[in-house]
Amino acid sequence: MILKSHEPYPAYVINENWDIVSSNNSQATIFRLMIPEDRQVEIGGNNLLRFMFHPTGMRNAILNWAEIAPLMICALNKDIAMFPGKTSLRDLKDECLGWLARDHPPLKTPEDLKPRFALPLHLRLAGIDVGFVTTALGFAAPLATELQNLRIETFYPEDEQSELKLRDILSAAEAK
Repeated sequence: MILKSHEPYPAYVINENWDIVSSNNSQATIFRLMIPEDRQVEIGGNNLLRFMFHPTGMRNAILNWAEIAPLMICALNKDIAMFPGKTSLRDLKDECLGWLARDHPPLKTPEDLKPRFALPLHLRLAGIDVGFVTTALGFAAPLATELQNLRIETFYPEDEQSELKLRDILSAAEAK
């Protein structure tokens, strides 16, 4: 219900492995614009970090990649600390860092970023630049254990211009 009610803005749910377990239609459309579905399967099925860090993945559509990538690695480091027995998270980090080391200039560190309320995410979708801010939320007191480690990430256009661009992009994608 949360995902659907967030339309036309993108939103998805990830588990503790960073696998996307659900998304709304807007998010699915945006992912397809950044990575064709056949490439998604080839890159890593449904893993958000693989989609982001793979050389042919989403990072090519993230205009402020040098700022976003270190924050994603920091978030992954927090998860590694939270789930110390999950070697799959350490393996995922090594995989992502390996792709970066091979073919990407050095990234900024989180300490290099100027303090601000939120770091906007700037994407190039269908040749159009769109800015977002994101929020992530989890369930504080889940009654079902399978909800315990799920996170919902919701995206909002960073300004009116980005909102209009997003609506145009989604409309054009639906028309195809």
